[in-house]
Amino acid sequence: MADELQIQQYLNFSKNGASIVKQLSLNYTVAGEDYANNTQDISTSDTILDLGNITTPGFAWIKNLDDTNFVEVGMMIGGPAYHYFIKLGPGKAMLAPLNVASNAVALKADTATVTVEFAVVEA
Repeated sequence: MADELQIQQYLNFSKNGASIVKQLSLNYTVAGEDYANNTQDISTSDTILDLGNITTPGFAWIKNLDDTNFVEVGMMIGGPAYHYFIKLGPGKAMLAPLNVASNAVALKADTATVTVEFAVVEA
């Protein structure tokens, strides 16, 4: 079977006479069969996202369910430390392709433990 994963993205911005509209529709064939669809508590120290049986993550959707605190999303890149490069404010979400090992995706809460909702599809 082909095109098991469909992604639709839409960005619409309008302010003071300036506007941007961007749309994207993508279809992907997924080699693996595993996925994760869960919530997880994220502490203020490095917390590896629990991907279950996924060995090769493909795409990840992550939402910060906290009303107050932000959570950082990062990964291990060439060393023992995690590099955080995405900051999800309260209620914010992200969708991104992943090209890392299953134990390389980490999150870290700002001030107190937060809960994230996530869905990850194997590549």
